[in-house]
Amino acid sequence: VRILPRIRTHLAHSFLIDCLAHPDLQLMREAIRALREELHNYTPAESADLFGQLSNALKDKRIKQNDIAVSAVIIATGIIADIKAKPALLSFIAPGATPQVRRYALISLASLPLGTGQHADVAAALYPLLDDPDYEGLVKPAVAVLSLLPAAKGDQETLRELLNNR
Repeated sequence: VRILPRIRTHLAHSFLIDCLAHPDLQLMREAIRALREELHNYTPAESADLFGQLSNALKDKRIKQNDIAVSAVIIATGIIADIKAKPALLSFIAPGATPQVRRYALISLASLPLGTGQHADVAAALYPLLDDPDYEGLVKPAVAVLSLLPAAKGDQETLRELLNNR
């Protein structure tokens, strides 16, 4: 499995994603570790191919039925750190997702280049999480993502409202 990210072809990426969806947790971990170690050598085209396949995997019924596989694909998506992942990652922090999936989506969201541009959608999705009872799993990663965002109009008022509603 460690060789797959080094091959950097469409077929190798497909096999890598199969490893992320495999029931063997050690195989998943090795696939993620190998991708993390090799991604810096990818060309933009190779990263785009892998990102496209990961995006499709997040829509795959077989993967969506397994929270561990969803989490592994989300982690791999975060490693690529493509801003185009933002809508998908935001969808996985919704209350309907399991705490594990929500946490990994937040961690992956923090890897995106959010320091420039407008990301009101991110702030709007994360502010409600600040009142969640799961501090370590959701609140802390949400604060980490919010700290990356450029200040926007209304942020102070939104935070004031959250504090007053406590």
